[in-house]
Amino acid sequence: MKENYKIIKGLIDKNVCLAMARRLEQLLVNDIYRPPDSQCKLSPAFYGVFNDELEHYRSAIENAIDAKLYPVYTYSRIYQEGEYLLPHFDRPGAELSLTVTLDYDKFIWPIWFQDDNGAFQEVILDIGDALIYKGSLISHFRHPMHGQDFQHQTFFHYVYADGPFNHLKYDERTKLLSNKESELWNFPDWSDDKFRQDPNYIINRIASKKENL
Repeated sequence: MKENYKIIKGLIDKNVCLAMARRLEQLLVNDIYRPPDSQCKLSPAFYGVFNDELEHYRSAIENAIDAKLYPVYTYSRIYQEGEYLLPHFDRPGAELSLTVTLDYDKFIWPIWFQDDNGAFQEVILDIGDALIYKGSLISHFRHPMHGQDFQHQTFFHYVYADGPFNHLKYDERTKLLSNKESELWNFPDWSDDKFRQDPNYIINRIASKKENL
């Protein structure tokens, strides 16, 4: 893909998106989620819970950009009223990404991207629309969301199969975690700092969750 981003209208069927949104809500009720991260400090997050969809739609994305991809991971949020997204670049494992609107309350909350000329452009994605973008190369952000209670959003992350980051496929695992496997990596007191300081902290938490399934 030569351009920094492009839009695919209706990539995912609206009913499928709504079902995905309801799944996020059920995961939240079941305490299967991660706490708000540093980029969005009000909104619960979900790691990998749509990895099956990440793989399912990969060929459609490859056809749209005329390139081969490896799946890396998905990330989702239930954005809350008052939330905002700070300007940022994504990590190398998100060399090529999609953001897809799954559901919203009263209006579509737009995302802003830096175009090829360096200007910032507003992008409005209806349910099922996908924005493909080079998140590690271009800055993107969202202004504060006021006047509605929620917007459900998911992000699919890939690397180019012949690119410099292809070793990051499957998020540096031997295989792509399934949706159910990824649920074990989501819990309310997830801490990236603890993970970096003591990987056994996460291993023990995963073992504990498996025992309670």
